[in-house]
Amino acid sequence: MIGESSLSGAVWRYDAWQPYQTHAATSVNGWVIGLMGSGKSMFLKMFATRETAAPWNRHVIIEGDPKGEWARVARSVGGQVVSVGAGSYLNVLDPGRRPAARSERDWRGDVLGIQTQAIRSIAAAMRQDGIAGIDEQESGIVDAALNHYLDREQTPTIAGLVDLLVSQWPEQTPVKGVGQTDRRSAADRLILLLNPLVEGAMAGAFERESTVDVDPASPMLVFDTGSASDGNEQKKTLYMAAMSATVERLCAQRDGLFRIVIAEEGHELLSNPELVRAWDRRIRLSGELGVSNWFLMHELGDLSSFGEEGSEHRNTMMGILTKSEAQVVYAQSSSSLEQMTRLLPDLTLREINTIRALPDFCALWRVGPRVRDVVRPYVGPEAYDVFQTDKNRQG
Repeated sequence: MIGESSLSGAVWRYDAWQPYQTHAATSVNGWVIGLMGSGKSMFLKMFATRETAAPWNRHVIIEGDPKGEWARVARSVGGQVVSVGAGSYLNVLDPGRRPAARSERDWRGDVLGIQTQAIRSIAAAMRQDGIAGIDEQESGIVDAALNHYLDREQTPTIAGLVDLLVSQWPEQTPVKGVGQTDRRSAADRLILLLNPLVEGAMAGAFERESTVDVDPASPMLVFDTGSASDGNEQKKTLYMAAMSATVERLCAQRDGLFRIVIAEEGHELLSNPELVRAWDRRIRLSGELGVSNWFLMHELGDLSSFGEEGSEHRNTMMGILTKSEAQVVYAQSSSSLEQMTRLLPDLTLREINTIRALPDFCALWRVGPRVRDVVRPYVGPEAYDVFQTDKNRQG
């Protein structure tokens, strides 16, 4: 149960997989958008906790919690909050155990993909020179290094990878298309990129073997990106990239669990082109992986901050939104409504006027090509105390 239809007065019910099961939509993914204080975050918390209950028993992952507001929600349903730093480590290159139903050959491909994506996402977070991810020569070195560990049945760490690159290994290991001199140069660039995670300001969180035991069967996993609370924006971006690598690993387990992944602060994820690509891939594989992906934003106008018009980055972002057929729209500014009409060509004048007139905590629901309704969620007093975050806004 979500709440009440403001149009019919009937109880409004929704499950992330229901539209696909009933042929109302071809996607199990969704997004929520609304101005600050409009009720979008309250809805998502209510929706997430109810999905974890019987008989649905979904497993919710919060991909980044920069404000720490999901921690008490997770604990209220017996979930886990994953925090790093202060002696707690999360090895972003640990792929976990091979699923029983996955062959060794297929799993090797999965592992290489998970680890390479982790390094690419970290690179995009760390580099400040406009280079996204890693270049072709660096990619060749990374692939060879990861295969080096796989051949020895070892799990790499960022610190171990830096040590490997510092040694004579790059000169001694052939990499197709990359000569010896270029191998050394690419290895040195990767050392400069990754060593701050080992010995610099970013150390102490992701470079060693994991000391945090992430439970894949937890009803709700919250990745606490707010633990980077020293005002270092690059560090916050790194935490988002590194923890997202663990989210990708969990979703690739193929363990029979159905997961709902929520990007609580969508604009944090959107700033990293590699994370956008990873999110897009997960949407495309949502049926195979059993994952429903949900994106939260304040306004569509936020998209203009990331990627140039017509760029691959911007087009991928727009594709994520158009491929998500559950769209929950709270109050919007006039400029955001204009952008929404370009993104959603089937948005009617009646829907636009409805969005303009939405009261707080009410949203226009658009599910597939046919379902349209205005819904006010039901939240009881005990749940409200857990979910609400506007206490300090009231003065």
